Amino acid sequence: MTTLELRQKLIKQINNIEDEMLLHEMSRLAGIGDEESDIYCFTKEERDTVEEARKQYKRGEYLSNTEANKLFEEW
Repeated sequence: MTTLELRQKLIKQINNIEDEMLLHEMSRLAGIGDEESDIYCFTKEERDTVEEARKQYKRGEYLSNTEANKLFEEW
């Protein structure tokens, strides 16, 4: 596939994308985003993961840096 063919194929595919977050991420990767508003937006799954981590922290379900390093060395 030539560079021109690849470019045309990508353009066609991009024109069919409806996912706004995906388009923003693609523009960021291409370096064409608005640099002043380069704010990363978490996906629902990422927000859920952060919320679960906060709950674990509040319940005391975490390791200190020393404990984590000790476990890492044991592995």
